[in-house]
Amino acid sequence: MTQRGSAESSNCDAGSTSVAPPFMAAGVAVIPLVTDPKRWINRRVETIEVLSHEQTRRQVSVDFTLSSGQRKALTTGEGVVVPISALAKQRRRDFDLRDEAGRAVPVLGKEQDSQLALFVVLDAVFMAFDEPPSEEVFESLVPDIRSVVVGSTSDATETFAQLRDRAQNRIDPWQVILENRTCYGLLNVLKDNYLLFAVLSPSRVSRRILKYSYSERMPLAPEQIGIPGRLRLARRRLRYPDRQYLAVECADASRARSFHAELVIPDELRIEQAVIRDAAADTDLSETDLDEDRASLHAGDVPPDAEVELFAVVVPERSGGVWQYLFAGLAVVGLLWLGVASGLRVSEPSAAVEILTAGAGLASGLTAIRGEHRFVHRAFAATRRALLIVAVTALGASALLAFHVPSARPVTEWWIAAMAASLASARLAWSVVRSPR
Repeated sequence: MTQRGSAESSNCDAGSTSVAPPFMAAGVAVIPLVTDPKRWINRRVETIEVLSHEQTRRQVSVDFTLSSGQRKALTTGEGVVVPISALAKQRRRDFDLRDEAGRAVPVLGKEQDSQLALFVVLDAVFMAFDEPPSEEVFESLVPDIRSVVVGSTSDATETFAQLRDRAQNRIDPWQVILENRTCYGLLNVLKDNYLLFAVLSPSRVSRRILKYSYSERMPLAPEQIGIPGRLRLARRRLRYPDRQYLAVECADASRARSFHAELVIPDELRIEQAVIRDAAADTDLSETDLDEDRASLHAGDVPPDAEVELFAVVVPERSGGVWQYLFAGLAVVGLLWLGVASGLRVSEPSAAVEILTAGAGLASGLTAIRGEHRFVHRAFAATRRALLIVAVTALGASALLAFHVPSARPVTEWWIAAMAASLASARLAWSVVRSPR
């Protein structure tokens, strides 16, 4: 029996997968596509639209070329199966896959996807040995491999760590398997991800473009750093207020010869700077986009071990809400100081109360905008808090005058309220100064 025949027989007998022979042949053809994607994926473009401070919508375009021999080897009863991406092991929301003509493209179901990915790894493991392993040895490897490939991220990571420990302790056969670059690469990818197999109709066209999109959670950069990083971020925000720092992971950036990324944000905001970077090496992989409404970045040959992320700083524009907030705050502050300067020498305070209440109402009304983009609401949160302080001090001063607390002329209390409102307005002015035009 040939070595390949032994591999197929061992896989079937082990009960690890019940794939049909066409799936077995496709599994062999998939190995070089997964381990060396730059040989067949020409270009990858990701458009990341910020939906909220923790949610994004990704649109990914994969431009690839497959030879006629590769297409034939990847053909199964379902169609031509192509591993266009490795996606994190989590639920996909609003997933959609289409071809270059906009037609919907099917993907393998979860069970078939897992079976094919498992066979890919098992075949690579079998070929890692100089001499074919016995059926008993090979069957003993299947449960751990299945745990890494099919199991949840936590289970797969734990199993993979145990396998590396066994390899470091020179426990055969895992030493042989994990010293093999192909096997290690496959297991390292599949412990956190699953392969997305697109199912294409047989065609003579060698170069294709597939586009898929989905929504996913996107933590803000502060959630990914420790306490020292948070303190540095707080100091930076004192100097540069109203900044939102985004760090969007681009795990598949190295899986193409050319990687492009675009960041789309709401119209009320502006991208102060954006760059594709390697978080592990703390180096930039692209030129920095500065002062843009929509960032467009390009990274060439991304190292395969890079932890790629799109880092961006997003700020409100000066022509937007920050200037309106400052105007409202200054109007209320001016009225408070006029009251202090007048000594509040009025027998009936209703006029002053009505004026200040109107000013406070204007300020609070600006802080209660409905129907705006959730990320815009997050970006303006600190500025609106400052404006809210102005509104509260104005209302408090009006109440003191209206109820003659602590006297009919609470000048000192108005002076304190005016100072608090002035400081809050200074914060608003600082936002305007630091906002881009």
